[in-house]
Amino acid sequence: MLEEYIADISDLHFICSCILYGARKGHYSIDVDNRVVVRSMREEIQSVINHQLLLDGRYARATVFSVDHKRIAVVIISEASPGDSCYELYAMSVIHSHQNQGYGGRILDIVLNRFLYLDICARCLPASYRMSRLLERRGFEYHAMDKGFKVLLRTAVEDCPSAPPFFVDNNMSRGNNDTP
Repeated sequence: MLEEYIADISDLHFICSCILYGARKGHYSIDVDNRVVVRSMREEIQSVINHQLLLDGRYARATVFSVDHKRIAVVIISEASPGDSCYELYAMSVIHSHQNQGYGGRILDIVLNRFLYLDICARCLPASYRMSRLLERRGFEYHAMDKGFKVLLRTAVEDCPSAPPFFVDNNMSRGNNDTP
């Protein structure tokens, strides 16, 4: 059974490992051989976990997904820009052992259903063509190219002024999980 919870500091190593694995595959623009860059990425993830803020001040939340109490994926959602009502799929990673089993699509559906009334974008590097296809099948459309990233956007299905901000909803509780 797929479960989710808001990440806490015990998930820092797992999340960083997921992102570094993806960066080695060309899915993130992180120089994995540069210790300063990797340290900065780790500080950014730690800020998201501890303060729900990226280092540039945008709100962000990291959610960990697990199966049978084993962490298998992470999703980070952030504001697209400070104070913006558009959100960004900042990072999404499924561990290698659980790829190609439909988890990415299921997790994406869970996350995107929370954003039916909000605009959401995603930036995909060329190596992330599978992610681009997943997003396009879920209503995202090409918006622009930005510094080598294909920017995809899904607009809200309709205006819903009573929709609560994403970061106010904290009803996901911490589940049990094992270290990967």
